[in-house]
Amino acid sequence: MSGTHDLNDSQAVLQGVVDSLQAGITVVDRNFNVHFVNQLVLDLIDADSAKEVVGKRCFNALFGRDSPCEWCSTNECFETGEIQRKEASVDTPDGLKHYAFSSHPAFSGKCVVCLGVELSTDQGRVSFLGSEIEEAKTHLESILDTIEESICVIDRDLEIISFNDSFAKNTDMPRENILGNKCYQVLHGYSEDEFSENCKNRCIVLEAFETGRTIESVHQHDTERGQLFHESRALPTRNTRGESYQIVYVIKDVTEKKEAEQTLRKYADRLERSNNLKDLFADIMRHDLLNPLGVVKNVFELIEEDLPDTGMEREIAMVKRNIAKIEDLVHSAARFGQVESAKDMEFENRNLKEILEEV
Repeated sequence: MSGTHDLNDSQAVLQGVVDSLQAGITVVDRNFNVHFVNQLVLDLIDADSAKEVVGKRCFNALFGRDSPCEWCSTNECFETGEIQRKEASVDTPDGLKHYAFSSHPAFSGKCVVCLGVELSTDQGRVSFLGSEIEEAKTHLESILDTIEESICVIDRDLEIISFNDSFAKNTDMPRENILGNKCYQVLHGYSEDEFSENCKNRCIVLEAFETGRTIESVHQHDTERGQLFHESRALPTRNTRGESYQIVYVIKDVTEKKEAEQTLRKYADRLERSNNLKDLFADIMRHDLLNPLGVVKNVFELIEEDLPDTGMEREIAMVKRNIAKIEDLVHSAARFGQVESAKDMEFENRNLKEILEEV
């Protein structure tokens, strides 16, 4: 009994030692059947016990594959009888990790002991960072594809090295004809000579490269759909030395905005002409009213001289007062016609009783 007890204890100790290793250990035969795994392997595949793995093909039980892994060194180990080493990136519950695998002949060549060790070297970190960068790139591309503005990235050779979906749609070109081609070919259909002749001296991409500043412009295009207006911006991106090495080129359709501006400008012109006519009418009205009023005033003054002491002094004063009011009313109307806003008017307090008494 004591011998059996000691053996069981030894197996338990051995299992504990193997499970404590920071390496995944798997024993497989020539048919890739699993005979043993340690705890680290179970943790990596999120298995509760070895029963879920033992007796199954290693590539299926450990990696969910239907055929041996392309980086597997087990076959080579069986054929050569020598230790084989490989490195590979493996999807785990904690994400993509980089491992070094080694296969060791065991049990008189009937089985292979496979060890997998997670790399903590720069190579492992580079693999992980590469995955992170790829995910970030995919995420950024998905964001750019949701933006309505057409966006592309242009290098110093004026070649388009990246673009979003809106840019591809607005160019009406296959995507493969955009990437790597000159921006002036894609955007304007120009050859190199045509670009030099028509655009080179006013190209905002070249200006952004030269100045390192964001350059903006608005272009008018005559198309089958009519006149289109595009607002373009060239935004330089800099390397670690502060040099502009790429341009983010953004194109926005501002046709509706320009059409609204033109409509507003036409309305403003009509309003200005209307105001000019109003001023002209006010001047004519003032002239045409004051002339006959002046005649009435002069004639009444002559009559007043010929009617001394007639007892009509009160009536004469009333007539003179109303002639003066009419004159003041005409002048006030002329001034009011030139007022463009309430800010141009002067207000003063008046006694309503006095005004009524003067009527």
